[in-house]
Amino acid sequence: MNFGTRDRTRGSLFGDDPPLTKEPVFDPETAERDNERGLEHMAERAAMLKKITMDMNEEADSQLALLDRVSGALDGARSLLAGAAEKFNKVFETKHSRHMLSIVTGITIAGLVLYYVVFR
Repeated sequence: MNFGTRDRTRGSLFGDDPPLTKEPVFDPETAERDNERGLEHMAERAAMLKKITMDMNEEADSQLALLDRVSGALDGARSLLAGAAEKFNKVFETKHSRHMLSIVTGITIAGLVLYYVVFR
């Protein structure tokens, strides 16, 4: 096979050369339709983004209300813990109170051990 004698152009590899096409002619009506379609597409996207933004705003408002309720509940728990801490400080102020606390703790531990031994 002699490769030097063949014409290596694209047309000879795939058959006849394609016919020459004319340059596209500018059609104002086609351009106007394309612009209208593009504007409609942009309007749809803008409406979708607006809806997403409004949904995000509603979600942020609901989360803010939830955080306000949780904050109120935590404030109540904080005040209860502060009251309990004050009472413990009063208990540990005198030696008699510390002695009473050790007796109550010992009785509680003994009761738990007895419960474990009896019901196991």
